[in-house]
Order: sequence, then structure tokens, then C-alpha cells
Amino acid sequence: MADTRIDPNDPALQPLAINTEPLKGKKALITGIANQNSIAYGAARALKAFGAEIAMTYLNDKTREFTQQLADVLAVDPDIYLPHDINNDDQTEAVFAAIRKKWGLTKGLTKGRPFFINFTLTYNYFRGQSPRRAALIC
Repeated sequence: MADTRIDPNDPALQPLAINTEPLKGKKALITGIANQNSIAYGAARALKAFGAEIAMTYLNDKTREFTQQLADVLAVDPDIYLPHDINNDDQTEAVFAAIRKKWGLTKGLTKGRPFFINFTLTYNYFRGQSPRRAALIC
């Protein structure tokens, strides 16, 4: 009968070597966080856990009351924790100006609802198109 004992040194039994911070040095703007149950907040937590630096927006002073603690937990720099109503071009300009000043260009963006519009908005904005034009491209 064959020996059925498992060799504890078998490479298949060893822990996988996983980079614990694969996003270290990466940066992401997260918008659409309303509270700790927001999908966008879950995404922000995951990105932070993997080492990314987070910028975050809130809709208005009322939502800032709910999201300030979340921004603190995510260690969001106050310079890139900003008000942003997607319908307000001046606020959009201010958010991207602050990110450019702090980080330069950003490669990742997510929004709770719908993320692809803001991703396109960001991509086109950094290509030099106006926010209004970028929104129309979506």
C-alpha cells in the first residue's frame, strides 16, 4: 500500500506569496459616498486596504456631516476631501484642480452610481475637454 501521508513541506501546502499592498502608490477619487453602507464606501475601503491613497467628495454640507468620519477612517487628506455636485461645473473644476495640485493626474475613479459616467468624465477632463463636453461623451 502507498504512503498517504502529506509532506508538510510540499509547496502546494505553503501560503501563497501575495503582495499585501498591490495598489501602494496608486490614487483614486471616490465620489457618491452617502454613508458607511454605500457601495462607493466599500470600494474605497478595499482600495485603501490594498494601499491606494483616496480622495473623496461629498454632495453638500448636510452629507459632509455623515461622510466626515468616513473620510477620517480612510485617512483622506483634507485638501482632497471636497464638495462636488456633478451638475455644478465650478465644483467639478475645483475637484480636479485640487487633485492635480495634490497628485498630478489620477488614473482611477469610481462613483457609486453610475461609475462609468464619472470614469469617462475624468478621462476626458484630463485629456483637456471641458466637464460639460466630457459629460456629453458618455
